[in-house]
Amino acid sequence: MRTNISSGCYLEPEVGFSRAVRSGQFIIVSGTAPIGDGGQTGGVFSSIRPAFTLVEVNRLIDPDWLVEVEFEAVTEP
Repeated sequence: MRTNISSGCYLEPEVGFSRAVRSGQFIIVSGTAPIGDGGQTGGVFSSIRPAFTLVEVNRLIDPDWLVEVEFEAVTEP
């Protein structure tokens, strides 16, 4: 069973993507920037310290965004 997950960001329906998709045991999270309620920049990860890949890009789509992450996970059956 597939479940699309939305954060409520204005870009999701405009661009046509889901923040995350769960299909069975698999969870795929798309590139996720620090978008808070109302589409405003929500800050940084601080003590959460997620795993990440370092890449250099010219800029993200919004100049207030400092990071963007994506990940894949497999849950227990």
